[in-house]
Amino acid sequence: MSEGSARWHASVFYRTAGEPMEVNHDFEELVELHNLIEHGPNFYAIDRIEIRHGSRIPSMTLDHPDAGVRMGGGG
Repeated sequence: MSEGSARWHASVFYRTAGEPMEVNHDFEELVELHNLIEHGPNFYAIDRIEIRHGSRIPSMTLDHPDAGVRMGGGG
């Protein structure tokens, strides 16, 4: 997947004896993050995970009329 083309980007920060180690993942569906974490370094060493949308998703705020509406028509 080319840089900036993914729907989501996650930075996973792991505790080490020295400086934290950062592992980056680009993926399409949030559910994919589970397998990426499972197949990475020991998940017990995770300090934090930061998830951001990729560049192809328009930015919005919770004030946007569509915010909070669940996909599939729920609300």
